[in-house]
Amino acid sequence: MAAGQTHIMAAYVQWMALNNPADKWGTDTIKLALVTSSLTPSITDSNPCWGAGGAQNYSTNEVTAGGNYTAGGVTLAGTTVTIAGAVVSLNATSPSSWAANASNPTTARWGIIYDSSTTNKEVLGYLDLGAVTSLVPGLQINWNGVSSGTQPILQGTAT
Repeated sequence: MAAGQTHIMAAYVQWMALNNPADKWGTDTIKLALVTSSLTPSITDSNPCWGAGGAQNYSTNEVTAGGNYTAGGVTLAGTTVTIAGAVVSLNATSPSSWAANASNPTTARWGIIYDSSTTNKEVLGYLDLGAVTSLVPGLQINWNGVSSGTQPILQGTAT
């Protein structure tokens, strides 16, 4: 370590995820909603929200609700925060899914992970579906590539 460098402690990052008065991964309702290709999320967006109140309103590009897709997306189950060494993981139960339905949306491109318990519904992260995706045959998202159990959704490394 060079003189003058500062570092954040992993335990503090974990504490922030659990105790932040604005967003609490372990106790708030965390949702996954789908948006179209009209929007390309970026990790450098200045104030992304699901709805009005931030600099970017991701909800304006949500796929049309229908079939088994409800406006606002699905609630992630089993949200927990864990720490292993310097890595803090925000976890949820895998999979997140929508059953097949002929009336499901056909234009999903990105999954938006947001806290629906807060006033501005802050966006916490996003999932790249790789291409425009139809939900007509159903869609199952295996978090961390695993189809069951608690899996890391978002991770951060203390430096």
